[in-house]
Amino acid sequence: DVEEAYTSDKIFVLNHGEIALQGKPSEVFENKEIVDSLNLKQPLAILLTQGLRNVGYDIPDNLSISEIGEIVCQSK
Repeated sequence: DVEEAYTSDKIFVLNHGEIALQGKPSEVFENKEIVDSLNLKQPLAILLTQGLRNVGYDIPDNLSISEIGEIVCQSK
């Protein structure tokens, strides 16, 4: 489950039994071309983080959706 993987400390992505990607979830999922080529979907939390950053919010990496919501609510 990519949503659960996103909140992990480190993840490994396998492709045909070989490690295709490894590292912090924010680093792994930032590599959109490789993620797409492996038919993985971007976690909702990363899409939300990117969208909020684009409109000026300072959102740290590796937060859950509820944690992102708390930051947005507190900044109003």
